Amino acid sequence: MWSAGLQLPPNTPIAYEYLLKDPDGTVVWESGDNRTATTPPTGTFTADDTWR
Repeated sequence: MWSAGLQLPPNTPIAYEYLLKDPDGTVVWESGDNRTATTPPTGTFTADDTWR
């Protein structure tokens, strides 16, 4: 489970993608295109994603 707290303007398109970083520094990006969403006009945006 991941969580992050960011302050973003309302009604703003965002793109994001997850990665895993091993203790040795190896980075593995999830497959597929970036995920996209738009921040809500008020309140909190919560993503409920599954690693791809």
